[in-house]
Amino acid sequence: MLQINRHYLSAMLLIFGLFTLWIRCESQDLRKYQRKSITSIGAVLYKTMPDKNVTDMVVNRMKFHLEIPRFDYNEISSTAVQDFVTKARTTDLSPEKISESLDQTIVPQITQALSAVAEIRARGNQKEEDLARAAVDKMKGSGLTADDILKVMNSAYLYLPVVTEYSETPSGNTLKSNIKGYILWYKINVGSDLLAKTILLKDASTLQEGMGDGDINKSYKLKKREVGGGDYARLIAINTWVKNLAVAMKNISDFKLSAEVKEVEGSNVLAGLGDKEGLGLDDGYNIVEFEQDDSGNVKIQERGFYRVDKIGNNFESATNLSTFHKYLGGTPERGMIIMERPRLGIDITVRPKFFTAKIPRYATPKNLGFVSYENPEDFNNIDEHGFILSEDAKSGMGIDINFNGNIAKLTGVRQLFLNVDIALGFPNASIDADALSGASIAPLIISGYLGPMKKLWFGSSNLNLSASGGIDILRLTNTGAKKGDLDNISLYSPGVKINAGFEFLLSSDLSIGIDAGYKIGLSPLAATLAIKDGQEYDLTTETIGNTLVVESDYFKDLNFSGLNISAGVSYALPSLPFDPFAFLSAKTIDY
Repeated sequence: MLQINRHYLSAMLLIFGLFTLWIRCESQDLRKYQRKSITSIGAVLYKTMPDKNVTDMVVNRMKFHLEIPRFDYNEISSTAVQDFVTKARTTDLSPEKISESLDQTIVPQITQALSAVAEIRARGNQKEEDLARAAVDKMKGSGLTADDILKVMNSAYLYLPVVTEYSETPSGNTLKSNIKGYILWYKINVGSDLLAKTILLKDASTLQEGMGDGDINKSYKLKKREVGGGDYARLIAINTWVKNLAVAMKNISDFKLSAEVKEVEGSNVLAGLGDKEGLGLDDGYNIVEFEQDDSGNVKIQERGFYRVDKIGNNFESATNLSTFHKYLGGTPERGMIIMERPRLGIDITVRPKFFTAKIPRYATPKNLGFVSYENPEDFNNIDEHGFILSEDAKSGMGIDINFNGNIAKLTGVRQLFLNVDIALGFPNASIDADALSGASIAPLIISGYLGPMKKLWFGSSNLNLSASGGIDILRLTNTGAKKGDLDNISLYSPGVKINAGFEFLLSSDLSIGIDAGYKIGLSPLAATLAIKDGQEYDLTTETIGNTLVVESDYFKDLNFSGLNISAGVSYALPSLPFDPFAFLSAKTIDY
């Protein structure tokens, strides 16, 4: 019995060893990112063709966001593109029909291009220590096998952008632009007979959307020039759409940057990625391991979350490593794999909040929109039911929605953000029903603030500090207004605030946190009045007698100074149909 057990144990150890070796071989291609050959078909398929200005913008943004350093690019003949477009437009534009058209037109061109550069690229995919020798032996042969050449040829991909919808909607002086679509991704597989075939990557083609708007009477600054509001709206919409497509592209498993951990220094790991691959400060990465599921497939298991801390210049030397700082996970070891976790670079934070403010009852006169501003008595004779609120509002509840854009790449400062803070607040004060005569007035505070935030990390937790400036709007809306009735009155008050928060990372993308701050608000500097289905009036320069409306006794004590306390969750976005930082994005657009 003991003899049998020994044989059984030996067999099990052998099987385990072979299985481990197989797993290592299966995952070997993921241990270091190998450059991929990417070919733009040179055409964009539109369900409805827009004008040339828009199509040129799409091509410009595609080149900027999709043709990135991790890829090599091939050129194919314009004749092949024309043939493909002609064939594709006779189909229903389904992925399968488009694939057939590709096989008949462009794929032969790709095969020819890949064959011409296969040896050079194969050498580029060798181990770093073999690169120099391969370059010297270029004309003599460097021991490359048919499998090496085949691997490079199988690292070829086609992408075809498809625009399913494009629209422009004018609204007063504003033009709104909207674009929807996706990218069809095809992998070129080459058999031992060197015949190529396209394989559609069905899971990689995700519908994305982009929106933009601009005032047609204004000019907007791009990277090198100014454009009108119409072109600005179009460019922002298209840029937002293509940025979303680029993140989806980087999430294709074959395109994710990855490398083996070479060194471990405390909470940091060093790996052989850098400037050559287009590494960016604060980019997210996971430490991963490879496991087999019940079906025999190798699965990637995340074991930690890191961000790029320092970027190595591996153009100068392949030994210049980049540093990744740990934010989540266990103790790393040499030989582990660090793999890219592409995200948009914008976190959304949603937090219910409590706030204090000073909204006197007499700052809500119900007849503000109907008095004669030439007659102060109209205000002085307001009776006890002449105000919308029945009491002073000293506090309220609301919700904060923050868009935290990481600006580390722009500033060189790790974990530095620009915050767009949008908030809704509801004053804790009852409405004077007797004052409304059947109308229903809903008081609402709308806030918008902008400013920097810095996160100081301690393991998987951080202390964040921020300062911002913006505006608070007290809007009194007649929810039962009919045509010709008073619709709303808005009072605009500027302010500044400082905040401090504590945040705890639950996963690579999700965190929870609490936040406290203080706001210093001024009395209203502007006011507007709107009639239902009618005009909007600027009351800012109107007077009550000789006194400006906004400086009258009714409003001079109104402000939103006070304490803010909030708690909620934050999520790292993979896509967003609009750009909260369009004013910054515009300055990167060279068009």
